[in-house]
Amino acid sequence: MNNWAAIRSDGEARVHAGDDRHLEKLRAICQQMPKYPHRRHREADRAQDFYDIHLPITTAGVDLSKDLELVRHIFAAKEVPLRLLSLIASHREPHRLAWPAVVSSVGHSLEDFDFYFAFVLDQVARL
Repeated sequence: MNNWAAIRSDGEARVHAGDDRHLEKLRAICQQMPKYPHRRHREADRAQDFYDIHLPITTAGVDLSKDLELVRHIFAAKEVPLRLLSLIASHREPHRLAWPAVVSSVGHSLEDFDFYFAFVLDQVARL
């Protein structure tokens, strides 16, 4: 289970208990973008996250379109603007370069990176 609690700068508390790692991964992808206002380091690859988002959606039947309110809470907890979701498509290359390491670590055959990247873009479009 992925439980979290956060208190925003305005004092609002957010608490959630559930298995929402795929949503946390989506948020983490956005936090690596140069337009994320609280980014402290250079843009890092999150290639593994694209696979990790694909897995629960396809194996457990997760429907992101039904999770919009939860997406809002998860992004708000780390002060990640939702508008960054629309910028994922323009940040393909840093993640693609790290894909061979993901393929090596998973231990079974995978599709190419573009398959998982396109899948995530399609899921984001449903939000």
